[in-house]
Amino acid sequence: MTRKQFISMFSGFVIKAIMLSSKRIKYGIQALEEEVEDLDDEDFKMGLRMIIDEVDSGIVDEILSNKLSFEKNKYRRMYKTILKRTVMGIQEGLSNRILCFLLFSLADLTPKEQNKIEWEIFNMPDDPPDETPDESIQVDEEDITARYDFTSLRQWTMAIEDIQYATGDKNPKGVLFGNRSNQTIIITKDCPNPDRIIKIITGEGKNAETSGDLDLDE
Repeated sequence: MTRKQFISMFSGFVIKAIMLSSKRIKYGIQALEEEVEDLDDEDFKMGLRMIIDEVDSGIVDEILSNKLSFEKNKYRRMYKTILKRTVMGIQEGLSNRILCFLLFSLADLTPKEQNKIEWEIFNMPDDPPDETPDESIQVDEEDITARYDFTSLRQWTMAIEDIQYATGDKNPKGVLFGNRSNQTIIITKDCPNPDRIIKIITGEGKNAETSGDLDLDE
């Protein structure tokens, strides 16, 4: 495998990995069973089958690591490492944001190459999967605890995923998401734990109204 082939394969794979991760988070690990047969890489298929069958993570890691040890080509070994870590990350239920960071940390990419792949990922038609219609973000100012207006689709998408992952709820009470044309997150007074949500997203967007006295380093 050449470097050019690796970059092309990694670009396509990381998009597929995020889609699989999203499905696992939303519907559970068993929902991946229908996706397995469409995958090209046999080791990746085997890894997903094992986690669907609830094989212990230590055994999954050992088997995939053993197979990886026979790879001699630098780029094929790097690619197989990324596939293995994706299997483990999906089994662990990592958020899309953390999984994405993890996969990029394993790839030998220049900033330009990484930015190009990130653009492709965060401009996928189905991303994020559960955005709220415009009309639902019409809130009276007195009912708003905090409002974040994002200028980056990537940061807005990641913030939504972080909130959904941390709360275990794709539509957490008192938290409203905009859409691609209105990249906003609003925390209303109905939110039972606004400080927690603020801690999750602070620093990711331009804060229009927030709790200025909150200690974000706690």
